[in-house]
Amino acid sequence: MSNYNLKREIDIRFYNLSNFGQIAPLDEIIQLKEKYKFRVLLDESNSFGVLGKSGRGLTEHYDVPVDKIDIITAAMGHALASEGGFCTGSHRVVDHQRLSSSGYVFSASLPPYLASAAIAAIDVIEENPQLITKLRNNSKLLSTGDRF
Repeated sequence: MSNYNLKREIDIRFYNLSNFGQIAPLDEIIQLKEKYKFRVLLDESNSFGVLGKSGRGLTEHYDVPVDKIDIITAAMGHALASEGGFCTGSHRVVDHQRLSSSGYVFSASLPPYLASAAIAAIDVIEENPQLITKLRNNSKLLSTGDRF
């Protein structure tokens, strides 16, 4: 038996499922991250513009600082009614993503009108926080079956 220092890698995946309304327990995942030292890649596609007091997603919903998440991604076709998506994280992670991913090499940038539409949608959400409350109330109403 050799004296190799074995390193274990853990791949844990949680999804925010739009069909059933299940929400990943991000606060518990972060506790596990800090204990077992793994990276968290969070897809906020179904939670951005929906969860949290101001619609900032799962991190705001669970009051988890965004710097605890290694990479946050989201599609802009859900709450922002646009196309494309975004990826954010620390400078080191984003620089590596930008320079190493095949998507950087083989993709085109977002057309200006779609970027403007996404920015306008974010402005609407920020200027009208009652929309998030109304959305949450409507979702509860639909989930209970009391539609009318």
